[in-house]
Order: sequence, then structure tokens, then C-alpha cells
Amino acid sequence: PGKPSDDLKFQILVTTYDEVIKDVEELAGVAWRALVVDEAHRLKSLNSRLLECLHQILPKGMRQYGFQHKVLMTGTPLQNNTQELWSLLHFIDTAKFPSLDKFQETFKHISSEQQVRTLQAQLMPHLLRRVKEDVAG
Repeated sequence: PGKPSDDLKFQILVTTYDEVIKDVEELAGVAWRALVVDEAHRLKSLNSRLLECLHQILPKGMRQYGFQHKVLMTGTPLQNNTQELWSLLHFIDTAKFPSLDKFQETFKHISSEQQVRTLQAQLMPHLLRRVKEDVAG
């Protein structure tokens, strides 16, 4: 399915979630170097169809380049749900965030400033949260 990535005549593909789901087989044939997901809150459910498709699409780039850049953008807060937060973090860095149980053990009941600082430090390199002032013009 799909053309080899060497034959592609573009450097950036902008698409919709519906097209990603529909064209998952073709997209999986491309060795992607980077992925930017807008409205990333759509990935917070562990059972998301979009998340499942992205897991099918990304491995070829990882094998070919040994790395991938992943940026998640959202304007939607996570409503203090550590499982949803872990789902996003696990997607962008499975090695750093391998276990939901361990993550919840550390952050499910945040009761100290140190826990907040630790969580913020872990989030900083991974999540880009745009705010209304940045996009309204």
C-alpha cells in the first residue's frame, strides 16, 4: 500500500484526523521524522481510534531514523485527570513514561509543591500548550 517515501514530492503533510484514520495504510508506508498534533486532547483516551492509527503510522520513521519529533498542541485542559495526562505523555515518550500505575503512584494525589515542580519539569520538554492570546489576532 502507498508509494515508497523516496517518491514523495512534499516535505510537510497537513491533514485531518478523519483522513489519518481513512488513509492509515498509506501513511504507515512513509518514514515520518516529525509529527505535530493539534487538538491533542483527542489522544487522551487510551482507546482512541486516532491514537491506534498513529501507533501504526509512526514505527517506520522510528526504524529508519532512530528518533521522531512529536509535538502535541491543545487548548483544552486535562481536568486534573492523571490517566489522560499519562496517555499523552506515554504517546510522545514511551520510554520515559512506560507505566500508568507508576505515574499515578507519583502524581494521582498531588499534595506538595515539590510534586507540582517535579510534574512541571517532566511536562516542559513534551507539551506545547497554546493559549488564546497566542492564536487570536
